[in-house]
Amino acid sequence: MKNEIRRVRIDYNILLKELNDIKELISLYHDQPLNIDRTSEYLGIKKTTLYQWIHQRRIPHYRPGGKKVFFSRLELNKWAFMHKVLTKEEINEKAEHYINWGKPDWSYEDYKLLYREKSK
Repeated sequence: MKNEIRRVRIDYNILLKELNDIKELISLYHDQPLNIDRTSEYLGIKKTTLYQWIHQRRIPHYRPGGKKVFFSRLELNKWAFMHKVLTKEEINEKAEHYINWGKPDWSYEDYKLLYREKSK
């Protein structure tokens, strides 16, 4: 009897976690404006850093009334994953592609990364 209760409790906890994961995924698809507090929590950065990025126009944001700042969760996700740091394997693949096929399919930033990697 105790084993069955424990198993049900474990199943219940797994189900709760899965429901929370689903809830999080649904909230990602329903874009809602985030304020400064929620954005800094969502990105895991300090509010002062966020204010600096706003001032420097480094992060997408909205000012509908001219003063209060809002963010789109979907745009934040896109922005956060924009600047991927290539792995050594990916850099080597790009270099091999260049050697074998000519013109690289990478940007100048990728070339600087490759050059910096080889000069170490």
